[in-house]
Amino acid sequence: MIRALKKRQKEIGTAIVFIGLIIIPSGLLGYLSWRAIENEKLLSRQKLQESYRQLAELAVHQIDSDLSRVEKHWKSAIKKNLNDGAILPATADMEALVNSDSLIEAVFLLSAPGKVIYPPEISLREHDVDWLIWENGSFAREYEAFTQLKEEGEEYEYQQYDLDAAIRTYRKIYSSMASPQLQAMALSFIGRAYMKKGEWRTTIDIFNELLRKYPEVRDVNNMYLRFLAQYQIAEAYSSLDRDEEAVQTLLRLNRDLFERSDVISDNQYRYFLEQIRALGLRVLASQNVVNAERYVAEFQALTERTKKRISQRYFLRLLDRKLYSAIVKKKNYNSKLRFI
Repeated sequence: MIRALKKRQKEIGTAIVFIGLIIIPSGLLGYLSWRAIENEKLLSRQKLQESYRQLAELAVHQIDSDLSRVEKHWKSAIKKNLNDGAILPATADMEALVNSDSLIEAVFLLSAPGKVIYPPEISLREHDVDWLIWENGSFAREYEAFTQLKEEGEEYEYQQYDLDAAIRTYRKIYSSMASPQLQAMALSFIGRAYMKKGEWRTTIDIFNELLRKYPEVRDVNNMYLRFLAQYQIAEAYSSLDRDEEAVQTLLRLNRDLFERSDVISDNQYRYFLEQIRALGLRVLASQNVVNAERYVAEFQALTERTKKRISQRYFLRLLDRKLYSAIVKKKNYNSKLRFI
């Protein structure tokens, strides 16, 4: 019995050895084959990426070459036009240049910040703006005075927290500036200071005045002041527990934001949407709002609307800010033709 058991164990041991001699080499061979396949795949991907990189470099070189050619063509054509005695290229000449090259999607020509020469059907002019201040270069000097007073007011507002002194300084800006843009910005500063003082009714009056007098004006960061004004009015109404009026103001702001979404950046659009949503949720939770479900439905319908595609006016604004920086911040106004 014992001999049979030992023999059985010996047979099992021998079988295990044979199995080991077969399985282990097979497993090792399979692992090495898998690694070889993976390495081959990696090498293939690297070769493909290198091929794409070379193609991309060729494409970049071709694009740069085409853009350089277009730039030379445009400079030559506009320079010839000016050498022929024209102060600025004629509309017909600009249209001919646009149609002469398929790479050109749109062309914009500004002779001063906010003053569009081409295309003639688009205007960036705000109401009651005296554009002669750009022609004689006086805006640069006015902007310098504005900056000095603004810094003085912010010193009172943020460092000393003397809001009354800040308001007096900002009112001095408002009364002494000729530019509607600088006046509108000064009004926004005044409204901000009154809001910090907790004088909500005065805050509402100030921002309503801004909306009434300067509905199309933007600040130096190209942001519509009308959006800021409407939001601050809603905040003030909420602080007065006039939540129904706050909700209605937010709805008007939301509609206004969508209607003008083609002339503002995605960041500005998203920022104000987030502000509207945050304040709206807080105000709609109030017991002072009658039929809150209706307002929720209106907000939801506006949320589902997609931002409009960027329009030509948006790109005009970008170029306008470039020209603005070149003239005002560098304080070197002259009639030199600039290419951006």
